[in-house]
Amino acid sequence: MADAAAHTLFAVAETKPDAEPTHSTGVVPAQGLRAAIASGEIDATEPIREEQIQPASLDLRLGPVAWRTRASFLPGRGASVGQKIEAYAMHRFPLDGGAVLERGCVYVAPVMESLRLRHRTSAVANPKSSTGRLDVFCRLITDGGMEFDRAPAGYRGPLWVEISPRSFSILVETGARLSQLRIKRGKVVEALQRVGGIGNPPVDAVRPSPRELGYRNHARLTVKRQDGRDGVLGFVNRETRRFVRIDRCLLMHEGVNRLLAQLQDRCQETTQLSIRAAHTAAPEGYAAPGPAPAAPGAEVGDYLIQPTLHHPDITPATGQKRYRESVDGRQFLVSSPSFFQVNVEQAAAAAQAVREGLELNGGETLLDAYAGVGAFAVLLAGAVKQVIAVEESAAAVEDARRNAAHLDNVEFIAGRTEEILPTLAAAPDAVVLDPPRAGCQPQALQALIGMRTPRVAYVSCDPETLARDLKTLLAGGYRLQRVTPIDMFPQTHHIECVALLRWGGGRPDTAASPAPAFALTLASASPRRRELMTALGMQFALTPADVDETPLPDESPEEMVRRLSADKAAKIAAGQTAGYVIGADSTVVHQGAAIGKPTDDDDARRMLRGLRGTTHQVCTGLTVINAATGETLTASMHSEITLRRFTDEELERSIASGVPLDKAGGYAIQDAILQPAVSWQGCYSNIVGLPLCRLLAMLAQLGCPIPAEWRTAATPHCGPGCPNADSPGPGCPNADSPGPGCPNADSPGP
Repeated sequence: MADAAAHTLFAVAETKPDAEPTHSTGVVPAQGLRAAIASGEIDATEPIREEQIQPASLDLRLGPVAWRTRASFLPGRGASVGQKIEAYAMHRFPLDGGAVLERGCVYVAPVMESLRLRHRTSAVANPKSSTGRLDVFCRLITDGGMEFDRAPAGYRGPLWVEISPRSFSILVETGARLSQLRIKRGKVVEALQRVGGIGNPPVDAVRPSPRELGYRNHARLTVKRQDGRDGVLGFVNRETRRFVRIDRCLLMHEGVNRLLAQLQDRCQETTQLSIRAAHTAAPEGYAAPGPAPAAPGAEVGDYLIQPTLHHPDITPATGQKRYRESVDGRQFLVSSPSFFQVNVEQAAAAAQAVREGLELNGGETLLDAYAGVGAFAVLLAGAVKQVIAVEESAAAVEDARRNAAHLDNVEFIAGRTEEILPTLAAAPDAVVLDPPRAGCQPQALQALIGMRTPRVAYVSCDPETLARDLKTLLAGGYRLQRVTPIDMFPQTHHIECVALLRWGGGRPDTAASPAPAFALTLASASPRRRELMTALGMQFALTPADVDETPLPDESPEEMVRRLSADKAAKIAAGQTAGYVIGADSTVVHQGAAIGKPTDDDDARRMLRGLRGTTHQVCTGLTVINAATGETLTASMHSEITLRRFTDEELERSIASGVPLDKAGGYAIQDAILQPAVSWQGCYSNIVGLPLCRLLAMLAQLGCPIPAEWRTAATPHCGPGCPNADSPGPGCPNADSPGPGCPNADSPGP
């Protein structure tokens, strides 16, 4: 249920209006509630449980029946709720066993608790969060009531609740506490039934958050002018679009709120602001309005503020590219554009649910799809033999590799999950799917079904897209074991779920299963090489080789890429008895020195500034091994490229996109945003990372049949000076081109 559907009862002590107050009016604390229960001032049809008693409130539980009514109502003086129900009710139904309350309808139900208040004591029922985020409208009604959510002083009688779902139907049942946890479980069940077509979904009880408030590590704020002040930070109501100033948010932990206090009214140079802070970001003695602890070098610390701000009165450092966060005792670097869970305690709970549900024993190969900065990969690495993690975002992959640098059994592949899964050489033993809110692409689900992976954990923050994707997986042969809701986002209607599945469409027996039809294996994690081979029409397995890429003393750039390509191919070929293994490695060569991939944003900035406006080379080493015979060919190819003199602003946009971080020299010739190249000489695909015409010639030399359909699309791949232009090898994409064999011979350039 939505956040505001979670009603609690507050008993308020009052004084006589004509008496001299001996204490101020206030909310009765937990010990006072226990005394009221013991004396019968608060009663119930079933014993009140200890977990219903909060520090200053009492959770209410639904009774055994409910009515759908034509409209909302208040009984008014002298009338009871029961009398009004007789006039307004459309039908009555039991809540035993659960019942669905439809979106857009009004329902009234009794609660188990009742009141016999003393004449100086009244009670109010409040939602647990602001009405601006309501998804389910819920309020208290009393006999003779003249207003909602209030029992007047001295009230004696039953309590009722009106419920009107706004955004989604909900499932409720007798005895359910009107708290977010119980109703959020109902939201999951309803989505699985309605969208997934799962009749009786096996949904566990919700795993509650240790913190109902103060849990979020990330705030996204809007900056406006309000009441004559510039630089005001706040939120915009998603329905009314009204801007609300925020000086302190109860959902944010103290590290975020303290930074917010120091930035308020000082951010007029931007329209949007992001604050991220680890739970360790508020050390002893650090309190507003004093300065926040500065991040080392303003690059990495326990907090991150974006964008960079220059207001003279802002004391915290701003513009950090990354910050450190901790989950279950493990440190993670998180870049500004990368996703990370806002509730780190519940992120650990989700990892535990996955670990338990997959029944990992240490011998498995685990595929972590949509890996982000590597949270699941790192948290689960100790429970498996190997982790293969797939992530599309270049910035996230860079963070992930750093986060797993101390682990020797974790390997990251940059690319889209739906493109990577079909190319894996062997099916993993278990899979973790953790897609964004929109869910998985259909191609990814079909690839997973084709792999028949025995165990799957699907982690989702949207019950509806989870239900949609589960429907596909169940139709493809999987069985749903259980769904565990996790309250990742207290005080909101959002809910995280871990769904556990087992393959049931036929026993996954690798000995009896047909061998993969791949004749080729690419021993590289480069998405550019993968895209080039796919565009050529090749089918291949993807098995990245993890080798030490440290240059040797006195080794030339060409010697280095030849050695590394051979090391990669040999490492993978050692485990194969047939087929052809391809290894490749590329570097930029400027003034005789090899320039590899940047280590961080500053390194990328240095590289791009040094290379812009220059003519330099790209050198690629290429090795092909016939795994059946051990015969090996190694070659290298140079291409020349001239970069335009792009501006610092263009350079910064490229760095912000994350493109430079996994590319030699910090750029890609095919980058549509930066468009760095003025011209080139030689093989275009060599500059991208894999000289296709040379690859095809080497494959043919080793005896690999070259299908006629292995041709590139209309975009040419060679420029003047390509060594294969005048004498293309078998299957060279330019073999049938007129002239010297290169379509770009007279018009080189991107």
